[in-house]
Amino acid sequence: MKKLLGSILFVVLLAALPLINGCASTPTPIPAAPTPKSEVPTPKPAASIPKPETSTTKQEATAGQAATVKVGTLAAASDAPIYIALGKGYFKQEGLTVELIPFSGIPQMTPPLSTGELDVGAGIIAASTFNAVDRGVNLKLVADKSSIQNDKFMYGSVVVRKDLIDSGAVKQIKDLKGRKIGVSSLQSGVEALVDFVLEKGGLTIKDVDLVNLSYPDAVAALGNKAIDAAWLIEPAQTTAIEKGVASLWEPGFVQKYTGGVAPGASMVYSDKFAKNVDLGRKFMVAYLRGVRDYMDAFAKGKNKAGIVSILVKDTNMKDPAMYDKVRMTYIDPNGHVDVTSAKMVLDYLKKMGYYTGKLEIKDIVDPQFADYAVQQLGKYK
Repeated sequence: MKKLLGSILFVVLLAALPLINGCASTPTPIPAAPTPKSEVPTPKPAASIPKPETSTTKQEATAGQAATVKVGTLAAASDAPIYIALGKGYFKQEGLTVELIPFSGIPQMTPPLSTGELDVGAGIIAASTFNAVDRGVNLKLVADKSSIQNDKFMYGSVVVRKDLIDSGAVKQIKDLKGRKIGVSSLQSGVEALVDFVLEKGGLTIKDVDLVNLSYPDAVAALGNKAIDAAWLIEPAQTTAIEKGVASLWEPGFVQKYTGGVAPGASMVYSDKFAKNVDLGRKFMVAYLRGVRDYMDAFAKGKNKAGIVSILVKDTNMKDPAMYDKVRMTYIDPNGHVDVTSAKMVLDYLKKMGYYTGKLEIKDIVDPQFADYAVQQLGKYK
């Protein structure tokens, strides 16, 4: 798993070089012109896979059996396994009705997760996660959601404005000093990643100006030069590159400067949902079936056309060719939470004073649901 994390940062930092120049402290939102509807998902928070018609996507289970599960997502390419499980009826087979609700990150999901209005969340942990647990809200990291493994699975990275790369204005990490960098969430794993990259160039997060933007707005802001760099996930990353508004850093940048450790995302159960062990198990069985079909398709090429057809039908990525261009994420087919990368985030949150409690990663990881699902499905090979 450490290897995986090694490659993870490799990829993440690949795009990380081109961050930005707008000195530091508190993030300042920058208005950005809306991105064309065909290039970003209808639900504004994220950038890639929610249903275009509404802000939620729902699949009904057999009448009389259905238990509704509300799932917060990043509307990203890393949500593919959930759509696959929906498209293949895996949730329905478990007697579940699944409703997907897009958010821009875990910090925005934390309040509804804390109250039980949201059952499941998906994203990189943040200060809000630990602060909620300290307040008595028993949130749990229950399964892997995404990580960067190599060039093929570089689902997210820090990209720099293309004109800054082409002109030579940004050549090294130190050139990011004072620049504006777009991030989807503050006091989170995304911010930790940017700081980790800056550190390799002798900078800190205080040397740049973080701008809190959704992924679609970040693409637009790169285009109108309102920001200099941004952390983007797929498909926003590929969209920005194909539009000619952003570039990835040189191949090998992440590995060269980070040693390959980067934060990954996790599936999070609310306290209320985790206590309903039967529903939690059923959801995990269906989710991991979707993950395995996804990894078969994008890691092994097995039934890729069939999986792509599901995603083309049920998501906003309607062009099948895009699935050969975007860098899909790696997701552990056995659901193991990436504890090493999660600890990296917690260490950063403590260093910055965003979290001052005594929790450790082991206190919020609960492998029982993934373990149960693997018992039912067998180990992935």
